[in-house]
Amino acid sequence: MDKPGWYDPAFEVDDLDEVYSVDLESAEEELSLDDTAVLEDAERFPIDTALQEIVEQTSYGEIFLQHLIHRQLSLSLGVAAAFLLVLLGMPLVYTLFPELGSVTFLGLPIHWLLLGGLMYPFLWLLAAYYTRAAKQREDEFTRLLR
Repeated sequence: MDKPGWYDPAFEVDDLDEVYSVDLESAEEELSLDDTAVLEDAERFPIDTALQEIVEQTSYGEIFLQHLIHRQLSLSLGVAAAFLLVLLGMPLVYTLFPELGSVTFLGLPIHWLLLGGLMYPFLWLLAAYYTRAAKQREDEFTRLLR
């Protein structure tokens, strides 16, 4: 038990006031809020009506949120559909047109290059589009609230 940080019963303290000598009354006085400062902040930063509707979860605020959720859902389903169309469409094309399977580029079958090499840049572009469009929709929602 020579290592620092280990529990040593020789250093037990019965009264915590000996260890933490804090004057609670003076600390409360320092941290008390001035009512006029709170009122001034409320005047400088008024709560928008639409934002208040959302925070209070009223039916009007619920309409705002449902609209945003619907737009985000339609975006995500569209991006997922594009991904699945390309991913499942390539094998379907090679099944319908087997002569494309014999085409080679640099000694490799072209479908290997498409699935192995060009799929990753396609996914990066799809992810970048989704991120940008989702951010744009959220910014529009924020502007609508203000």
